Amino acid sequence: VPVKSLNPYQTTWQLKVRVTNKGEMKFWNNAKGEGNLFSIEMVDADEDSVRGTFFKEDADRWAAELTLGACYVVTGGRLKNANKQYCACTSDYEITFGRETNFSKIDDDGSIKKMGYRFNRIGAIKAIEPNSGLIDMIAIVKSVGECTEITTKKGKQMSRRDLVIADQEHEVRLTIWGGHADDMEWYNV
Repeated sequence: VPVKSLNPYQTTWQLKVRVTNKGEMKFWNNAKGEGNLFSIEMVDADEDSVRGTFFKEDADRWAAELTLGACYVVTGGRLKNANKQYCACTSDYEITFGRETNFSKIDDDGSIKKMGYRFNRIGAIKAIEPNSGLIDMIAIVKSVGECTEITTKKGKQMSRRDLVIADQEHEVRLTIWGGHADDMEWYNV
C-alpha cells in the first residue's frame, strides 16, 4: 500500500519504506505514570512520508533494531490524524506502533530514494507559515555558541546551543536542543 493510501479505516496494511529519520528517545513522568517514546519518519517509492511512534517496551525494542537509511516492509499499527506542527511528513496520518507491529528488513533495490529535500533560502523564512513543519536549507555555519543548560517550565534540564547560519544573502540565529546541542561531532567539517 502506498503511504498516500493510508487511512484510519484500514485494519490491515503493508508498507515498503525507508527509515529517513530516527528521533531521540523521550521520557515522561506525570500523574498518569511514566514511560518513554521513540519516533521515526519513513518514505515510500512515491516520496510520500509518514511518521510513526513507539511507546514503552516497543520503543526500547525498535530504537535498537531499526537502522537509519535501511528499507523495511512494515505491518501493524493504529492510524490517527497527523499533528503537522511537529512533523513535515506528507501523510495526513501518523502511525502508533504496538506489539502487533513488525518491521522486516529488506534489500535496498533502489526504488526508494535515500533522501528528498525542498531547499529554501534564509530570506524565504519570513514567508513560511509558522508551525507549518520542517524546512530544508543549505547554509554555512558562521558561529557556534556555548552549550548551556536551561530548566523548562516542567523543571526538566535541557541543553541548548545557538548557531549563526548564513547563505549568499542573509544570516539567521538557529537554536539546537537536547542531544544535538550536546554532541558536536556533526560540526567537525
